Amino acid sequence: MRNAVTLHPSIKSRLDELGALGLDLQSEKARRYPSLSLQAQALTNDQSQVFARVQQPLWVGGRIDGAIDKAGMRLRSGHISLLTLQRQLMEETASAYAVLMGYRQRLAAAEQNVQEHEKLLGLISRRQAGSIASEADVRLARSRLALAVAQREQLKGQLQRALTDLQALTQEPMESLLPIPDTLTALPEPAGIVAGVVEASATVRQRQADVEVVRTEVNLRRADLMPSLYARFDQDIYSKNGVRELPVETKAGLVLEGNIEGAGFAGWKRIKSANARVEAARKEVETARNDARRRAQALLAETESLRSVMQSNELLVTATEETLLHSCASMTRGERRGSMCSMPSGNCPMPGSLWSRPGALFRKTACVWRYCWEDSMGP
Repeated sequence: MRNAVTLHPSIKSRLDELGALGLDLQSEKARRYPSLSLQAQALTNDQSQVFARVQQPLWVGGRIDGAIDKAGMRLRSGHISLLTLQRQLMEETASAYAVLMGYRQRLAAAEQNVQEHEKLLGLISRRQAGSIASEADVRLARSRLALAVAQREQLKGQLQRALTDLQALTQEPMESLLPIPDTLTALPEPAGIVAGVVEASATVRQRQADVEVVRTEVNLRRADLMPSLYARFDQDIYSKNGVRELPVETKAGLVLEGNIEGAGFAGWKRIKSANARVEAARKEVETARNDARRRAQALLAETESLRSVMQSNELLVTATEETLLHSCASMTRGERRGSMCSMPSGNCPMPGSLWSRPGALFRKTACVWRYCWEDSMGP
């Protein structure tokens, strides 16, 4: 998981975006410093002028502060977006690892299945040599052995694909695969886990950050209606009126500027539009909370269902093993003739399906933990 949240290309791309947002914030803060401009103009009657101007904003109605707040909120939203991506990659990595472990265990069961079918074929062949079993029993044993071998080869291909999927997430080959400990499938009490999921959900936090971004837009629209006060310093570099050059002058003073577009109605409508977007963003927060709550409840229910299925399958495996041991003992003693026809299906899919249950349980548990993890993975 550590490799997935540090080496994955999408993480690197998101980090570059955060760097750009940080530079945007620094750019907005730099607007508080004086600005320098150089102007040259040539007019009719051979009038020309070149002068430099230094202008320091003293009060601009909150435009600069509003732009800084907006850039800061966008940066915060970017960090939460990175957290969302990290949690998604962690969930996908945990799921891919569980799938890979499931295939490894199913392949081990398939290898054992092939070995047992080889032993069974040898037993049936010896019984045929002793005129106890028929040729049909031998052919049936060979066909079931071939089916078990085909299943083993199929699982090898699925295992290789699962390994490729995991390496695509971690960006590094897996040196060793450790079994999934039981502690990773343990969850807190269901009574408080749903509320924790809602509060720690990265999607909910993302929507809350979007509300703050839109709220700063409201402040900016209000600031557009305010005048601006500047301290200005003008220095003539060259000035000419006709054939006579004018003396160089220096001017300094305060400048108050204001602009009301559309008699104020345009700015007022922009404020109302921004307020409407704030309300829409707040409703998106409630929608995200509802979705997080619903998914947490569904995952918990599915987790409990998987635990119940695992317990039932364990009892079924125990009963099947006892039946097979009794059947093999009976065949060895020669007490039952033609007993091959009463054996279970040759490739016995039950072990593979049972091995997949812990992996499925781990994947569902990882989905729940994805919403419970705090902001520790954030930058």
